[in-house]
Amino acid sequence: MHDVLYERLLPPEGPAVRIRRTSEPGEMPVTAVLEVERRVKRAVPGGRPPRLLSVTADSEAEVLAFLEPKAAEDETVTELMREQGLISTPSER
Repeated sequence: MHDVLYERLLPPEGPAVRIRRTSEPGEMPVTAVLEVERRVKRAVPGGRPPRLLSVTADSEAEVLAFLEPKAAEDETVTELMREQGLISTPSER
């Protein structure tokens, strides 16, 4: 099982923003992803949410130091979702 290192909900009661370790526990270097799970309110078996960012560093602390500030800012998460084509830009609506 891969560890969730950070998780919060986007307001209001929105999807979960997560930092999830994708490397095996104890494996060095540590690889983790920033993802947005939009299926929080309904159980959907299998699959993984799309990766917004991926980083590899020497430790979990370094991974978190890079990804957590991005995960904590709604505007940054929204921009990353736009870049991945997960949400439309205002001009596309």
